[in-house]
Amino acid sequence: MINGIEVTDVIIFPVKGNVENGVRAYAKIVLNDQLIICGIKVIKGRHDAFISFPQEYNKNQGKGYDICFPITAELRCYLSDQILSQYDIVMGKEEQKSKNRAELAKIIMLEHDAEYQYRQDTCTAVTDLIVDLLHLAKQDGWSPIEDCLEVAQMHFEHEEEG
Repeated sequence: MINGIEVTDVIIFPVKGNVENGVRAYAKIVLNDQLIICGIKVIKGRHDAFISFPQEYNKNQGKGYDICFPITAELRCYLSDQILSQYDIVMGKEEQKSKNRAELAKIIMLEHDAEYQYRQDTCTAVTDLIVDLLHLAKQDGWSPIEDCLEVAQMHFEHEEEG
């Protein structure tokens, strides 16, 4: 708390996609549970992030005007620290979410590859079993097996081509 002013809430809205003018996020702060200031920008500078209080731009004059801002350096530093601390927390969570999504995608791909390999191995095993049974049936003189063996042979030739 500085001079009776306490930040009671900070809400960060990260900017997604292309970052315009270095704006990384927008912030909304609540002071003493009684006043909300919206439109605070979190900007990535050359060395570190900083905040910019809301401004209104006059196109006719080609100038921007501050709408609200702290008068004392002490209050500006306090508000800046509160906003940037919350920004770091939120962005850390966003980065973790991205890492989690990437890890999940890898796991899904590995599971898909394993499932595909399992299906391929199972299919091969079942096909081998059928071919063995057909050969045994042919040895026993079962005549309809000739047709089944031709189908199996065509299947194997097709797989070898593909």
